Amino acid sequence: MYPVRQAEAYARTCARLCAHPAAALLDAAGAGAGSRVLDVGSGSGTVSFLAGGRDTRVYAGTTPAGRS
Repeated sequence: MYPVRQAEAYARTCARLCAHPAAALLDAAGAGAGSRVLDVGSGSGTVSFLAGGRDTRVYAGTTPAGRS
């Protein structure tokens, strides 16, 4: 499956379910104004996006689909 198709399939199926615990994860990590967040395997960027909204400095990275 091509990366674009994988991303579209993820967006249609799992994206909302995976995004649900993101805020609780950031709360548990104490992510807030002035803190730094490392989002490894950031995928669609949901956690990074929410962290950025908390006035944090976000560092994010992922690998292309099909690579490990």
